[in-house]
Amino acid sequence: MTEKRNILGMVHVGIPYAMFAGDSLSMFLEKRLNPEISFDSEALDSLNHKNLEGMAGILKERGLTVTVHAPFMDIAPGSPDQLVRGVVRKRLQQVIDVVKILKPRTVVCHAAYEDRRYRHMKDKWLEYSFSVWRWFGSRVADEGGRLVLENVFENSPEELLDLFKALAREQVGFCLDVGHQAAFSSVSLERWLQVLGEFLHQLHLHDNNGIRDEHLAIGKGTVDFPLLFRWLEKNRNKRPVMTIEPHTREDIDPSIATLERFWPW
Repeated sequence: MTEKRNILGMVHVGIPYAMFAGDSLSMFLEKRLNPEISFDSEALDSLNHKNLEGMAGILKERGLTVTVHAPFMDIAPGSPDQLVRGVVRKRLQQVIDVVKILKPRTVVCHAAYEDRRYRHMKDKWLEYSFSVWRWFGSRVADEGGRLVLENVFENSPEELLDLFKALAREQVGFCLDVGHQAAFSSVSLERWLQVLGEFLHQLHLHDNNGIRDEHLAIGKGTVDFPLLFRWLEKNRNKRPVMTIEPHTREDIDPSIATLERFWPW
């Protein structure tokens, strides 16, 4: 069995920037946790770049790696409104400024397809989304990272398949959020892996009871983690980037303990 301290070094832990820059940085350093730092619009607008440079230096000195989660509220890259898409690009340009400092392994964005909103204009949604993500993905790659797009309210993996096929040449990967899949999709986790597994580059790991996006500790809900890790063991020699996303500090250690039981690498 892989020891707990080694698993900690192989995963990231999600944390909002405001908390990370506040009283959580010391905990991450003490426990040697690799952060996935999420930036909302307020964090980007008020960001002190010198402070961020200082944090980046400390993390690098301690040998910790970083992933970044971009803003997602009201971020609609496939919007038919060019002014909305302009705001999206402005926010993503702010994220690029963060990426230049933190040098993250990945940058996570929400794919942001909702069938009830975009069904009547799926082709246009794909065109507009592709344009935004091709531009942003190349900028992230220029800084040594990789853009990954995450499922949220998508009902099925087929809703995103054409987007990932279009972006394959740009090396844009898929971030499978198993909690979102369980809460918002009527399609099985196995089907998501079958359809989009070839694009899988990152996992967001948290639990729920299949109704709400609760962000419970791994193993405290009904997400089929044994199935997930059996699929990974069979299909992946190299582990994807993994981020655990419990919403309380107390759920970090139980999540790692559960991962120990399934960890195939």
